[in-house]
Amino acid sequence: MFSYCFSDLVDLERLKELLESFSVIAGVAVAIFDPDDKTLIAAGWQEICTRFHRASPLTAVRCQESDARIKEKSYTDIGTGYRCSNGLFDYACPIIIEGTHLATLFIGQFFLEPPDEDFFRQQARECGFNEQEYIKALHKVPVLSEDNITTVLRFITGLSNILVHMGLERLKNLKVAEEAIVTEKALQKSRERYRAFVESTVDMVFLKDENFRYTMVNKSLANFFDRREEEILGREDYDFMPADVAELYRKSDLRAISAGCVVVEEGNIGNRFFEARKYPVILDNGCIGVGGYIRDVTKKRQLEEQMLQTSKLESLGKLAGGVAHEFNNLLTGIIGYTQLIMQSRVVDDSALADLDQVLQLGNRATELTGQLLAFGRSQAVLPRIININDAVEKTLKMIKHLIGEDITLQFKPDPDLHSVKIDPGQIEQVLMNLALNSRDAMPEGGILSMETMNVILNQEFVVRHAGSREGEYVMLAVADNGSGMDRETLEHIFDPFFTTKEVGRGTGLGLAMVYGIVKQHNGCIYANSVSGKGTLFRIYLPQADQDAEIIETNIVKAESLAGNETILLVEDEEHLRVLIERILREKGYSVYAAASPSEAESLFVKYAGRMDLLLTDMIMPECDGRTLYNRLSEKMASLKVLFMSGYVAAIPGGTGDNYIQKPFMPEELYRKMRNVLDGYQQA
Repeated sequence: MFSYCFSDLVDLERLKELLESFSVIAGVAVAIFDPDDKTLIAAGWQEICTRFHRASPLTAVRCQESDARIKEKSYTDIGTGYRCSNGLFDYACPIIIEGTHLATLFIGQFFLEPPDEDFFRQQARECGFNEQEYIKALHKVPVLSEDNITTVLRFITGLSNILVHMGLERLKNLKVAEEAIVTEKALQKSRERYRAFVESTVDMVFLKDENFRYTMVNKSLANFFDRREEEILGREDYDFMPADVAELYRKSDLRAISAGCVVVEEGNIGNRFFEARKYPVILDNGCIGVGGYIRDVTKKRQLEEQMLQTSKLESLGKLAGGVAHEFNNLLTGIIGYTQLIMQSRVVDDSALADLDQVLQLGNRATELTGQLLAFGRSQAVLPRIININDAVEKTLKMIKHLIGEDITLQFKPDPDLHSVKIDPGQIEQVLMNLALNSRDAMPEGGILSMETMNVILNQEFVVRHAGSREGEYVMLAVADNGSGMDRETLEHIFDPFFTTKEVGRGTGLGLAMVYGIVKQHNGCIYANSVSGKGTLFRIYLPQADQDAEIIETNIVKAESLAGNETILLVEDEEHLRVLIERILREKGYSVYAAASPSEAESLFVKYAGRMDLLLTDMIMPECDGRTLYNRLSEKMASLKVLFMSGYVAAIPGGTGDNYIQKPFMPEELYRKMRNVLDGYQQA
């Protein structure tokens, strides 16, 4: 859309001087009108028109008709002449630029031949003019000869063309200027948006000239130097930091310039880690500077380390669980055969003492494998809906005896604490292990405090703590003001067999077991420690959807461990199968032993109706123990079952108390079997 008027394209003052001079020389009236009939320039108007024709209503109508005819023609014609009804001649030439009618160049109020004076006298009388004055004004109107009118029209046409060309040139200049303004405004907006982006980012953005002096910095970089932006501009790194650090920055800048592309480098200042992306920049003076941004990646590094630590612990946990499972099978045989020999009464007292040592060592090994299973989240668990406050209160008495009188024990429970689903015995193990660690960290006494509260872990927490998930949790915090740990030690505290204690004062499995128990219950645990100031453990356990249970013990101890029932024993480890069969037969049980589930099914079909109890291992080549029991119980609904395993990951939900953990003592097996057979435990 055209947005310019005639006065924007032509110098009206200079044009007015020219037209006034022309009017004097030619003796004709000249004017320029805009499309709305507004007079822009007017010179040499004849008195007969201004004083008489346009002043009288009768003749003014004729003038208006003439104006309308000229205006109508001027939009399309190159130029047009017209004799008005009052007898005078007018001529108009349009000024059209890029298809738009901007103005009309007018000359007129002259005669092409001497006027008929009688006509004008008659008109004076009709209109009520002063005849003498009217005729006097008539004689002032010029009469142009044919040559004169040709010259005048040639001049007017040429002037019109000149004005059009002048307007076009001016229009081009205006458009260029306008485009420049639009471009500048767009650039300004772009700069403002860029600056707003640069200022809003937490990254440190900068630009340096060829002498490595800062020419642009954002607030993040200014804050890093603890200066205002204007204090940094025009200065270099040597003005803000130690010379050795500044030298490293200078070498990094030079590498970016010499590489000719983006260079990514990492480094640290103290405990803070940074990633820098630098690139060469061609400056306005043709020299090469350097620009880029520096990002603080400390939190990213910490999260990567957490994730690496979590992944490492996951792998170690799986390995520990598998190793412990194999050891439990071996220990079951070692402990079982040792007890059989000790009960046989065929060895003397000295041999019995030696065998007792073997049994004690076997029990110690059992404890170690139990800790490994806990770390690997492969320990047998009997989860209950409990209130952690109750578990802590129950354990405090034991902890007080362990830590001594020189350590103050404090507990701050949340009175509105939600319930959690966890094995009560395992939460006691967690508390005991953390308390023992705190005791060892405070040899001269101190404060051991415990606290519980309901918390919500949000996305921000999850981002900063690898291994956590969003949701509602119960937090158990255990803190001491002991010796604390350095960062390197803190990174390994949950590793199995890692310990800072002297030889003989720990297995290095205590915190590994704590970690495994928490993870097994879908929780997470984090530790913070400062050397010389103490350690804080925070344990997060998912909140349960129901209130704490009232736990009652319904298992009745059998008075007699012997029996005459028929047992279907399924165990793929031959030495264990032989040992367990012998143990059972010594108490009067009839035993059919199978090395595989398929063999067990064959025996079950062969001796249908005789079987009272299925005693089966959980992990076997063909199928697990639960699947085997389901198949057999379809054929005999009254069949009872007792599962055994050294690896709790194989125990499915719903097993309940019909489970015995390897390794076990013969007496423990007898009692478990009697409770199942006598109906005190149901699968």
